[in-house]
Amino acid sequence: MAPISRSDSQLSSNPKTFRMFSPDELVSNKLDAVLDSSGRNLQWDPACKAKGGRIIEILSEQTCQGMMQGYTLTGRTGLFPSYEAFLGIIQTMMIQYSKFIKMGSETKWREPCGSLNYIETSTWARQEHNGFSHQNPSFIGAVLNLKPEFARVYLPPDANCFLSTVAHCLRAKNYVNLMVGSKQPTPVWLSPEEADRVRHCIF
Repeated sequence: MAPISRSDSQLSSNPKTFRMFSPDELVSNKLDAVLDSSGRNLQWDPACKAKGGRIIEILSEQTCQGMMQGYTLTGRTGLFPSYEAFLGIIQTMMIQYSKFIKMGSETKWREPCGSLNYIETSTWARQEHNGFSHQNPSFIGAVLNLKPEFARVYLPPDANCFLSTVAHCLRAKNYVNLMVGSKQPTPVWLSPEEADRVRHCIF
């Protein structure tokens, strides 16, 4: 169900305005197709040769969150995929940034900035191989507690609806967007065209 193809297209089509910030779960979340378009940006890794990859993968949720906040403030777009349990690590950072978004939107001279876009997998609703250790639904509750003018939670029912949702969220400004889904194969109910047209995945 993971939204691979459009994320990969985002990297190809927006080489200077889109980055993915992932705390070391890119492959296990089945999003590694993005590496066909860009490498990891690990300047100290000889294999990367400081080529400026669009994928930031580092086992530090706080660092990923801080970099994504700074990146979106420049007018660009970021995507943060992670397991449900580990998004709680940056929960207070996300909440504080949502307050900044609110105050910024009330300041006339400030332009809209890119949304904070999260993909949450390995949820309590489905037992993955990690089971109990990788499940904690607190992050979704934190987003739902934010002011609805600045936060959205999406629960798309299949892969095509998930792709439509990702495309919608990456275009949005001044939001905290949380997209929740399984990284495992699941039935597909709608075609891409139907998912875009019906848009019942948007809450």
